[in-house]
Amino acid sequence: MNQTSISLQEKQDQLLNNVEVIEELIEDLTIQLNARIEKRLPNDAQKLSTSLCNLQDSSKILKQHLRTPEIIIATTGTTSSGKSTFVNLLVGERIVPEAVEEMSAGVVVISHSSKQEIELEIVKTRGATWVCGKWTEDLDATEIRDKLYEVMLDYNEQRELSDENRPEPPLIKITYPTHLGNTPAALGLDENVEVSLKIMDLPGLKSIGDEQNSKVINEFCGKALCIVTYNAEETDDAKQKVLTQQVADQVKTMGGGIDRMLFVLNKFDVFAKNDNYEASARRQYKKVTEKIQTVLKEEIPEEADAADNILPQKLAAKPAFLLEKKEYRKLKKSFGYLIPDDLDEEFEGKVSAWTDKTKKEFEELFYQETHIEKLREHLKSHVAEHLPNLVFKSHLTEFRTGAYEPLISDLFSTIQNIINSHEMAYKERVSILQGIKDGLENLQKEWSERIDAFFNEAKNLEYIQEGLRE
Repeated sequence: MNQTSISLQEKQDQLLNNVEVIEELIEDLTIQLNARIEKRLPNDAQKLSTSLCNLQDSSKILKQHLRTPEIIIATTGTTSSGKSTFVNLLVGERIVPEAVEEMSAGVVVISHSSKQEIELEIVKTRGATWVCGKWTEDLDATEIRDKLYEVMLDYNEQRELSDENRPEPPLIKITYPTHLGNTPAALGLDENVEVSLKIMDLPGLKSIGDEQNSKVINEFCGKALCIVTYNAEETDDAKQKVLTQQVADQVKTMGGGIDRMLFVLNKFDVFAKNDNYEASARRQYKKVTEKIQTVLKEEIPEEADAADNILPQKLAAKPAFLLEKKEYRKLKKSFGYLIPDDLDEEFEGKVSAWTDKTKKEFEELFYQETHIEKLREHLKSHVAEHLPNLVFKSHLTEFRTGAYEPLISDLFSTIQNIINSHEMAYKERVSILQGIKDGLENLQKEWSERIDAFFNEAKNLEYIQEGLRE
């Protein structure tokens, strides 16, 4: 297990241990209190028992969330950034339509299935003119992609209609055994961890602000690891300005939080066509990085420090996808310019005639040229750094506010009632003693008066007797 995985696993174990310790301590205290007050304060005892059951139920749910973390990766991108190809790279299949023009519309939520289940649901949204429904049988990636293409094409043809006539953007839900979900190590998780993974493909800039899209984005993005793809092959200054402004708009739409976003400069392979490949690639990387940092600092000044620390990751998503699928022939035909001149001879001839050694060397070359391995390592560290805050924090907050704090409040209230009941008993005893004291004092006073009266009466009798003698 690598260091990133250990780090994340340690955080999970630490949180689980803390929850169990808290649960045990509070459970012991509650049981002890109930034993003391069951007869004296029955209402408080019943209230504590109910709160303890709520804590125990909430603790089970929380520990399940901690053991099986739900990871949401939200992808968005600038115009022609290859975002759909990047999504397909994460999924491991051509499941989202790819097109030269901006094709994406609405929100596509892809939930990983560890049971190899495949489902497609096209939600019935307002004004939908495309086929809606749910499909669960005889589905494959091609059929899903074709249905998505028809939906997106239908919606995009109506994009220019007036607000009252334009339908709401599509909402598409897919269940699929994704490549990313099947390889927890790619997320820095232990291989034995069952991952609850959602890949959320956000629409392009033209429709990301639509009301229906905004609802879904607000629901998911607050706890998502957001990946913003940028079209790195665009070198025109004016167009770069437009693209970097799009980045800022996308970031703001997703609720900010630059430090939890991973920026990807896609299509970086294009610079391999230049004579001085490495130098031109370095210049473009530096230029684009500085422009993204600048526009984000201008648009979101409160996150200027986070913007300064942005280190976009290079990627060539299309050849990386072909590499993952081992489609060597297409790779060689479409991206042969990535093969250095001095290695051309090694990869000559038909791919079917290549030896295993040649295939391995070919893969190693393209892993390097597509930057996919570096991106994976960065994704691991990104997940390890932000998953506890984005995912665990929300569940811990829910546990604290929904179960822990109410029970603590009931405990303090019960303890105060016990103190009050003792004070009342004490006051009652003091009152009784005071009554006895007052009674004794009154009795003393009464008898004192009687004795005085008696002696006075006796003295008067003495006077009378002396008078009679005379």
